[in-house]
Amino acid sequence: MKAPSLLLAVLLVVYATQKAEAVDKVRCRNADFCSTGKLHHYVGFLDSAEQTKQAFELTAWKKELVVFAETRLEPAAHTLDRYRRAGYGHIIPVMPTLRDCTRLARVFEAHPSVLAAAANPPPGEEPYTSSRGNITCGFYRTEDASGNQYGSGFEYLAHNVGRTAWWRKWFTAARAVSLGYNVMSVDADTLPLGDWYGMVKAPPAADYAVISQAEYFDNINGGFTYIQNAAPGGPASYLLYELMQRAVRWAENASALGALSPRLLSANPERQGWWYQEDQTLLSDVVYSCLAGRPVYHFTLHFLGDDTDGWAKLGGKELVTKTTYDQAIHKLKLRDVRAEPPLAARLWGDAYPPTQPPSLVDGGLPLQLTSGLLRMPHAGGQWPQEYGGYLYGTPGPHTLAFRKAFTDLGVPLPPDPEDPADEERAKSAKNELFLLAGTPNRRFDRQYGTWLEHGWFAYGRLGHWHLHLNPPYTGGMGHVHAGLNPSHPADEKRLSLLFAGHFNFHLQARMYGGPAHVFMSTAADMDASDRLRQVVAYAPGVIKHNLSKSAYVRAAQELARVAAALGAAVAWPAADCSSDWVLNPEYRNLSKPLRHSIPWVHINTAHAVSPFGSSLEELQCEWTGFTQAGCISPDTEIRALLAVELHHLLRHNANDRLPPQQRAAGEPTALLLPPPPDATTPGPGDPGAAAAFAPVSAADLAALNAPLLEGRGRHWGNVLLLGRLVAVQGLEGDAQRRYEELHQRCRGLSYFDSGGPQGPGDPTW
Repeated sequence: MKAPSLLLAVLLVVYATQKAEAVDKVRCRNADFCSTGKLHHYVGFLDSAEQTKQAFELTAWKKELVVFAETRLEPAAHTLDRYRRAGYGHIIPVMPTLRDCTRLARVFEAHPSVLAAAANPPPGEEPYTSSRGNITCGFYRTEDASGNQYGSGFEYLAHNVGRTAWWRKWFTAARAVSLGYNVMSVDADTLPLGDWYGMVKAPPAADYAVISQAEYFDNINGGFTYIQNAAPGGPASYLLYELMQRAVRWAENASALGALSPRLLSANPERQGWWYQEDQTLLSDVVYSCLAGRPVYHFTLHFLGDDTDGWAKLGGKELVTKTTYDQAIHKLKLRDVRAEPPLAARLWGDAYPPTQPPSLVDGGLPLQLTSGLLRMPHAGGQWPQEYGGYLYGTPGPHTLAFRKAFTDLGVPLPPDPEDPADEERAKSAKNELFLLAGTPNRRFDRQYGTWLEHGWFAYGRLGHWHLHLNPPYTGGMGHVHAGLNPSHPADEKRLSLLFAGHFNFHLQARMYGGPAHVFMSTAADMDASDRLRQVVAYAPGVIKHNLSKSAYVRAAQELARVAAALGAAVAWPAADCSSDWVLNPEYRNLSKPLRHSIPWVHINTAHAVSPFGSSLEELQCEWTGFTQAGCISPDTEIRALLAVELHHLLRHNANDRLPPQQRAAGEPTALLLPPPPDATTPGPGDPGAAAAFAPVSAADLAALNAPLLEGRGRHWGNVLLLGRLVAVQGLEGDAQRRYEELHQRCRGLSYFDSGGPQGPGDPTW
């Protein structure tokens, strides 16, 4: 059964009311740009000029808009929630259809009691704004006037080009910029961290019209782009327009690309003649065009690969590459800038990692930024082969419809690089500055512009996203991008947000039917409450820092055997963050236990573990061996929780805002164990294990705890604590079968079955 019951849905309304203060409170990053709860809203089509203008006018705050696009409800809801809780209610999610927008809006509906609780909190607490309430959500038509479905799902694309959501986002953002709005165009895996607007409205960032995240040294990721104060008819406004136009034109007619080389088109026989390029490389090419002052196609031509004949038509790969770098890419340079007080005191500087406060000079902070001057591109009637030549066909109906979507807004189109009549207009357009945020130097000991925006691997994994732990510095915006810990691909971004404290369990409960459904192994399971009736976990202090990795894995195996013997779920143990095998090698000789601080450069967060916790003193480390799909699967009879999920369950159980009859369970209970006989110690190949596994009979374990299991059966989420390491003996029948199923599927449990990680391709978790 996969649907929540009516009773559960009714209880959920009360649950949402009781917990609203804890999880739905808006915490403004900047009071001047805190718009949640202060705006009108719009849910509807975005196709016509009238619809688009209405959506923007009702949603914008001080001419600021945030735009993202999604096709899935869950990530869309969590993205919208993160921005709204940061105060950024001026956000437009673009979804595929009205049905998708309706479902999203229902997730954020505010029961009157929620708003009443916010306005009238308990004695001693301040009134607050709830992130719940009316939202904006837009969508585009998916069929023509005759009812014929668009093949790509989007009117302007003749065929699919990657993910259609990319282009819905960029099209919406491009039209907003053309109308004079400042636009933050983001992917759904981004999040507000610090005071973005405070950072970007003050020097030095205030001087830049376009701020975009780097993919690497000199190309663009595309997951985060901010455009502010774009000059009408200038290169900043042109960027997003031309990004979309290239996609529209080549999807409609890529014959010129095909004539240069078949490598530039799809090799799939079912997609013969189709063109494909990711949005981020296309955006990079348009930025390069603005740096060069003429059209450039660096990444488009990259698909030539080893086609020597194709390259020969352009004068050779070496010439084309050199021309692009000399005339465009190398114009991105490090420039010296300076942040003044009070902003200077909030930035971490360029040194990486930021383990020491940066040095201020006369109260200001010297910085460097990777930037370049954007000019309106124009070909001047010349299409040299070393730039790629002329790569377009005659504009067709899709291209003309795309252009009309802008002229209908009442704004002039940007100068056309192909039209000689527009050359003077292009030359007279205002030049604007571009900033590439998050670029490292070649030694990776400096990071430029990351105080504005950055990815998970650079700072998130080091604790700078754990805002509840009060890191000394944090950036303006974050992107859960690249370098994520080894885990199931479908869960790795959610896990990063979960460890850093940005995952809203309350929101997840609203979407999936109750608080027992917020865990990875039970999300869509109607029987979640039964599956999690009893959860076996280690008591605090059992997993110590002097436990070796092999002993730790064995401890997890024995805990799973206990769960199998009792018919319970299991909560994977967190590793002690001071354990040698958790630390980077150069920190293993420090006195234990360690006193943790941010950035926690001493912990191996690149592969081994992900720290989490309510405080630095209570920091725990989730081993990535258990974040694999088979360890948190909804398909094993023994359901498992991650340590970070157990942390949430314990907090939920202790929530005194819920009436007793609506709580999952009360305080954890200690499992009963027989007096320990002689314990078994690790083998000779495991020195320093500092562990003793006391034998215990599976039958005795079940018999001793039978009254406990029966007496606590009314609630779900009863946490049963195992107070010492045990070696379960005599597991048989269904209990043994349940354990073997989990052991075979969970890579963490079977970690040492074949001697640990195999081969250089294996992650070192």
